[in-house]
Amino acid sequence: MTAAPSIDPAQFLRDELAQASPDLMRELLTTFVNALLSAQADAVCGAEYGARDPERVNRRNRYRQRDLDTRVGTLDVAVPKLREGSLFPEWLLERHRRTERALTTVVATCYLLGVSTRRMDKLVRTPGITGLSKSQVSEMARDLDEQVAAFGTRPLDQGPDTFIAADALVMKVRENGGPEGGPAGHSRSSGHCGGQEGMQWVEFSTDVLAEPSLRGKGSRIARTSSAASHRTDVSSP
Repeated sequence: MTAAPSIDPAQFLRDELAQASPDLMRELLTTFVNALLSAQADAVCGAEYGARDPERVNRRNRYRQRDLDTRVGTLDVAVPKLREGSLFPEWLLERHRRTERALTTVVATCYLLGVSTRRMDKLVRTPGITGLSKSQVSEMARDLDEQVAAFGTRPLDQGPDTFIAADALVMKVRENGGPEGGPAGHSRSSGHCGGQEGMQWVEFSTDVLAEPSLRGKGSRIARTSSAASHRTDVSSP
């Protein structure tokens, strides 16, 4: 019997976020990359930016902007300049493609599992970055957590969203001389559900419909499944 292919949750979510919410991934990647560069500059200088420390060996001198092309768009990267010598983030500039994949996995993992200092300390080593202090890692975790939280609680006011499908709604259309399936509506990520049980979907749907921009507008969420003949409907209060 052939074993079913395993799915890496972080990789799956990374690909899904990149497709459904490229703006989110681009913003999170930009935040994370710039936070890593800032932390690396602090490590080279021997002290945090702007702090008076007798162990300081160098100082920053503004930034040099650099465009970094990724699969989710161009990132506006700010590479810190130093008064003495230069900061060359080899992990970012020379191993670009491999680093991009590693960083998107880090961001997706933080989005899926939550952001903690311990998890962030482990994840920043994925692209080969070492030597960061606990305070630097903690600050990065806080910045990324704030941005993830802001996305998860953003108002859903781009509607009107009177009918929200948690699965693809495919309609038959005529293209290329014959009927073909095509998605209807527009796609954007509203969050993620931690499981496939019915009650988990009801709780998730209730939280989404509790959004003030949807309350009282008769919005409905329908979760359909091609593998089962059941359907879960939740209406806004």
